[in-house]
Amino acid sequence: MTTEVNQLQFETLMGYNPSYFSSCGSLCPVENVTWSEAAAFANQVSLIEGLAECYVCSGTAPAVSCIAPADPYSCQGYRLPTEAEWEYACRAGTKTRYPHGDDPDFRLFEEFAWHSGNSPTGTHQVGILRPNPWGLYGMLGGVYEWCLGWHARYPGEEVTDYISPVDEDRVMRGGAWSDHPRNGRSAERHWYGISKSYGNAGFRVALGHPYPLAAELNWMP
Repeated sequence: MTTEVNQLQFETLMGYNPSYFSSCGSLCPVENVTWSEAAAFANQVSLIEGLAECYVCSGTAPAVSCIAPADPYSCQGYRLPTEAEWEYACRAGTKTRYPHGDDPDFRLFEEFAWHSGNSPTGTHQVGILRPNPWGLYGMLGGVYEWCLGWHARYPGEEVTDYISPVDEDRVMRGGAWSDHPRNGRSAERHWYGISKSYGNAGFRVALGHPYPLAAELNWMP
């Protein structure tokens, strides 16, 4: 997705709005969602598009529990991005700490991200700041974004798209409105308990196989 999932999109598919900052408006990012709620949303998008569901879920949202596919690349539907996919999209071909450069306090940062300096009390509408070089909005700041994998320290050797087998907390990427800019680096890693939700935690979904971009718009309000 070019933006984080907003409250209107989430409520349209799931039938409720869990957001702590619901007064921010329907175009603000949905937050206060657990990892499983994000996974259940991805499944709903897959169903609407006639694609296979990536997650095995039990229960009804918000009291839902989901299991990720053992091989995320075998999934033909929508899912949360792996860490490497998320970072690749965030960097958008750059090699600096941030897509716009190396300095977190550089004035340009505020043109790309909501953080504790320009958004100390909560969220803002998605897609109104500048996108990264690939046209993706809010990869830094706004709300943290749930990723597919478990959190674990990276191995000492070189790895490609590492997905930890350790069953612990789920990884989140990107900074948040509550964070200092230095915590919004492209490579910054965070992690939360799989069943926990916070007012600075949201997500975006990715498609597991090549598909016309227009199809993604079919389910968007």
